[in-house]
Amino acid sequence: MNHMKIYKLLMALPLLVGLNSCSGWLDLEPKDTTTETDLFQTGDGYRIALNGIYEQMAETSLYGKELSWGFLDVIAQTYRSYLLSNIETYRYAVKYQYTNDNVKLLIESIWSKAYNNIANCNNIIQRIESESAGKFAEGEIEQKLIEGEALALRAYLHLDMLRLFAPSMLKDDGRQYIPYVDTYPCTFQPYSSNKEVLEKAIEDLKKAKTLVEPFEMTDTKWLITKNRIEGDANPADLFFAYRGYRMNYYAICALLARVYNYAGMHKEAFDEASIVIEAKGDGGKFFSMSTASDVVNGNIKLYHNIIFCLSNQNLWTIYEPYYNSDKGLVLAEWEVTDIFDAANDTRAQLVKSVNSKLYSIKNVATQEKMAAYVKDIIPMIRLGEMYYIRAEYYKNQNDDKNEEHAKSELDKLRSAYNCPPGKLIGEFNDELINEAHREYLGEGQLFYYYKKLNKHPSYDMSNDDQFVLPRPDNENL
Repeated sequence: MNHMKIYKLLMALPLLVGLNSCSGWLDLEPKDTTTETDLFQTGDGYRIALNGIYEQMAETSLYGKELSWGFLDVIAQTYRSYLLSNIETYRYAVKYQYTNDNVKLLIESIWSKAYNNIANCNNIIQRIESESAGKFAEGEIEQKLIEGEALALRAYLHLDMLRLFAPSMLKDDGRQYIPYVDTYPCTFQPYSSNKEVLEKAIEDLKKAKTLVEPFEMTDTKWLITKNRIEGDANPADLFFAYRGYRMNYYAICALLARVYNYAGMHKEAFDEASIVIEAKGDGGKFFSMSTASDVVNGNIKLYHNIIFCLSNQNLWTIYEPYYNSDKGLVLAEWEVTDIFDAANDTRAQLVKSVNSKLYSIKNVATQEKMAAYVKDIIPMIRLGEMYYIRAEYYKNQNDDKNEEHAKSELDKLRSAYNCPPGKLIGEFNDELINEAHREYLGEGQLFYYYKKLNKHPSYDMSNDDQFVLPRPDNENL
């Protein structure tokens, strides 16, 4: 079988796209598309609906560009700001000019598309609870799996809306910044405080874990890398393959660790992160570190340590105009050693100097033998984050050696990338940001670390308020 991702394999029925979340799924329904009522007449319809959410999350307005290597990395000052002058929207975004018309439209699109996907999650969740298990090909286990994944996606999207449109927990003023939408259709949804949003996300993820566990833990072979990402095995039902592209059990644990960490619940975050780090089955640990030789063979996504990712088959094409051109996204640093403190760091291979300018090559076309596997991958959660979360737990202990323990945890991950110990000599939060910079080039996570730790990415950020994106004028859900 050719290497194809789960989205392409479900069934040849059209997906619902461009959905308007508050007034229903069908307002912008493409021609010849199955109606909403007809769609949910079968268990396969629920598969299509869930699949549609994953696919829409991978579009350029969300994680296919703006919430990964685009807008979010721009405002994290990942790129050389004066060279963004040829990119109309980013030239203003990099200076936090959120009221610029183009930037404003981009931010409004992020808000509306995210809440659109949340509404689609809610539609599945509300309908599936009252369905008969007999409607689904694999019965109750499939019914629970779909509901669990939808709950987890709802939590994932809400967390990112909170991290973008509300102050960090360090700057939390108790006000209500975003709604946690959990009903469909959403005629009215009150806004919630940071604490309330995080509590609801935790509740969703705890429930999602219990729903997904019966399938995931029954046959864990689908979680090893060659099946989770590469899709080597040929299951009788392809809906259950490529678990790395789905909110699998350990992706839910990892996301729960991320939420706990953001909430300052460091012990709970540590425990969930440890579950992921230690996860193993008959074939050994599910999540490991990609090696330098993997990169040479084309694994430019280091996907052995990816716990959850999305798929966009056009990613290389989308990124191409931004590579080695007058509209290029040139990394801010002048030398690779300005980013990487160890010459043999595996991740340093993912940065290339072209005409004396540095670029991330994570989304650049490669012809090496692993190209088919990496082409579409949009990393969403990596194993490295679990070590960062455990390090923050140690840092927050009342212990004379808390800084030492925290840096030691970072060194565990760094050693897997061939970095020698003893190089993390700065203040822990600074070293954590530096490490996140190395880990997440082109993946949109660095901004969240700056914000969480309340450290300004550059002098262009004149005040803490610029960490908070403005809500759209119409606040349209």
